[in-house]
Amino acid sequence: MNHLVFNGKDFADFSAQVLKSNFLQGGERDVTTFNVLGRSGAFILDNNRFKTVPYTVELGVIGNMQINMDAMRSFLASSKGMCRIEESQTPDIYRMAAFHKSFNPNKYDHLNGTVKLEFTAQPQRWLKSGETKVSFTSNGSIMNPTGQTAHPLIRVYGHGSFMVGNLEVTIAEHTQAYIDLDCDVMLAYCGATRMGSYVSSTSHEFPELHPGTNGITLNGVTLEITPRWFEI
Repeated sequence: MNHLVFNGKDFADFSAQVLKSNFLQGGERDVTTFNVLGRSGAFILDNNRFKTVPYTVELGVIGNMQINMDAMRSFLASSKGMCRIEESQTPDIYRMAAFHKSFNPNKYDHLNGTVKLEFTAQPQRWLKSGETKVSFTSNGSIMNPTGQTAHPLIRVYGHGSFMVGNLEVTIAEHTQAYIDLDCDVMLAYCGATRMGSYVSSTSHEFPELHPGTNGITLNGVTLEITPRWFEI
């Protein structure tokens, strides 16, 4: 039995189970196509990103239709923005998706019915293993098991420097307990305090974890890396 979990809510609470879905659909690469007069074919410019994915799931619902459908409708209407979404048949991954279309149950009677839900999902299929923190108190390495470059969350204790691959990051002396480097949104902070002025790196870049082995070198600091592995 395949259950849907969206924004922390297991839809089994609405007596619903998944009948059909395209949860594993891959993301489409975003490109710009140029046609040139007198040239056969086209030039393709890769925009270095993927498009959002239309995620559709059909649910079968049993029990009191008015109670279950109304409760599901109310919950979906209260969920705003991108929320975590999972299916129990794929327990090792999750996606981020938003529900913003109308809720329209299919034909049903008082004991059973179906409803098709249409979400807009981000292209990443996030690996739950990428949520596990990896601690470094000495030099080592971290293996990216995917084919995609990950943008980790790195918590840095102390001041000094460290290297991820060939990228060196320097942390100036500060008074906070740690500095978090969010390599996805390229911000440095400790709680609500911005800490970017204490962080510098070669080429002004944030670390990335490329597919395969990434070396970690420490100089006066220790790290906790949440790698955020994903596939497309």
